[in-house]
Amino acid sequence: MTPAEVVANPYYRERGTLAVFSDPTYGDLLLQMPFQKASASPPRLKWACRRPGQDNAHVYANYLGYGRETLADLRRRGVV
Repeated sequence: MTPAEVVANPYYRERGTLAVFSDPTYGDLLLQMPFQKASASPPRLKWACRRPGQDNAHVYANYLGYGRETLADLRRRGVV
């Protein structure tokens, strides 16, 4: 099957292999869900993807060595 045929096939949505996920940043997204099925622990999706810039503070602190004061100063000056 081609990707277009898979997306159009209702079996995959009924099985839960493809699901529409509403993301506050990106809107409705058609995503492939985990194919494993376990009755005691069904698969779940917490978020589709991270918001742009959501991890910036972590990157600035851990990879650039910026502390809270430096980051606050950069924000105040409109740099980040």
